[in-house]
Amino acid sequence: MTNLMQYVDVCIGNEEDAEKVLGFKPGNTDVTSGELELAGYVDIFNQMADKFGFKYIISSLRESFSASNNGWSACIMDGKTREFYHSRKYSITPIVDRVGGGDSFAAA
Repeated sequence: MTNLMQYVDVCIGNEEDAEKVLGFKPGNTDVTSGELELAGYVDIFNQMADKFGFKYIISSLRESFSASNNGWSACIMDGKTREFYHSRKYSITPIVDRVGGGDSFAAA
C-alpha cells in the first residue's frame, strides 16, 4: 500500500491504520485502556510527512472506557509547517452502535 502514498495529499486514518498499513506505531497508546499519548501521534505524523510528503495528516482518536462509553477527539498536522492541533474531547455515552464512526468523521 505504501507505493500508493505518493498520490495522497491528505491522509486520514487512526493509529491502527498507521501501524498495519503504513508501519508507524504511536508510542504508549492503548485505545482499549483509554490512554492516548499525543506525543506519539506528533512523532508518527512527522515520520509520515517526511516519508510520504503528505500535506495534512489527520487521525480520529477514540478512548474506549467501556463498550458503551468512549471519548472522541481528533488531531491534525500540517505536513509543511509541522503545526499540530488536537481538538476538544467529546464524551460519547451511551453508545448504541459505533460502526462507521471513523468513516463518517473522514467523510465530514
